[in-house]
Amino acid sequence: MDAFDKNGKCTLWNKECEKVFGWSIQEINNAKDPMALFYSKKEESQEAFEELYNADDYIFREWRPLTRSGKQIISMWAIIPLKNGDNIGIGYDITEQRKAETKVIERTKQLEEATNKLAKLNNSLEERVKIEVEKNKQQQKMMIQQSRHAQMGEILSMIAHQWRHPLNNLSLIIQNAVYKYSINKLDYSAISKLDIESSVQIRQMSNTIKEFRNFFLPDNISVKYDINRSIVDAISIAKPMLEAENIYVKIETQNNIFVVGFPTELGQAIVNILTNSKDALVEKNISNKSVKLSLALVDNNVNIIIEDNGGGVPLEILEKIFDPYFSTKMEKKGTGLGLYMTKLIVEDHMHGKLSVSNSDNGFIVKIVIPHDR
Repeated sequence: MDAFDKNGKCTLWNKECEKVFGWSIQEINNAKDPMALFYSKKEESQEAFEELYNADDYIFREWRPLTRSGKQIISMWAIIPLKNGDNIGIGYDITEQRKAETKVIERTKQLEEATNKLAKLNNSLEERVKIEVEKNKQQQKMMIQQSRHAQMGEILSMIAHQWRHPLNNLSLIIQNAVYKYSINKLDYSAISKLDIESSVQIRQMSNTIKEFRNFFLPDNISVKYDINRSIVDAISIAKPMLEAENIYVKIETQNNIFVVGFPTELGQAIVNILTNSKDALVEKNISNKSVKLSLALVDNNVNIIIEDNGGGVPLEILEKIFDPYFSTKMEKKGTGLGLYMTKLIVEDHMHGKLSVSNSDNGFIVKIVIPHDR
């Protein structure tokens, strides 16, 4: 995390920034052109400076700065401009993630080739088939984790939205303290008030991080859980992302419907589907954007239906929508893993069924999970 004032002075440079980039806050502020530390080409440093200080709203994009050793890293940053002209940045190093994405693609191609070879083997090679199946299971686990990493950008954006209000409040609290100091009224009472008010805001930010951390921790043990609770938690995680795009969410659920499985993975699947609907609604510039989620118990199966009003999906795309690495968002760097991993979670891990279709208004995703198995 870092912060710069409207004059380009660094006012916050946490330990992680110092560890990753190698410079201290003093060295940055002593530099004639701080941006030149991170970008060797003048036009790059000028572009970075102008984008940071000319933004009317928060920025979320990929940057490729240099470290002190000259190594280039790939990072995602959410830059939040404050009312006083300063800005606060929340960053995440995705260098290893980009490398992992390349390895996953290469490994998947290798697995596809291996699968074709296995089809030609005779029945006497049963042991070798078992080995390859196990490798495939491990690959699927890795792809699930990779899918979560690919969502880190969305997660940072969600956190940035939830932090915006307390960060503005902290800015006002600090400005008030500085003003009282300037008129010699920063007494013990004012300091105590500052401590209490700032602690409330910081606690709120800390709780936000804790909620996201708990939601994205992988499940290791299958348990009996209330499916309605998992749906509510998933919508709570996705809520800032949806509200930012003025998307209305209608929920129709039933209480006391329990299933056995992995609640976090179900929540992850629902967030994937909501993210997909959000992207479609925004891309098509739909007015009165909405998503409806309903939960019902039908013939001893739990049915979860998520429908948006985005106008549906063309048939040629609908037929490929669950293919790994298939994406209609390549220019936006879509990974093509979201719905593929969602289907994998529902059908392989939860023994359910995931299907898609078009309605008169939009796109429907239906999850069917056995209620009693």
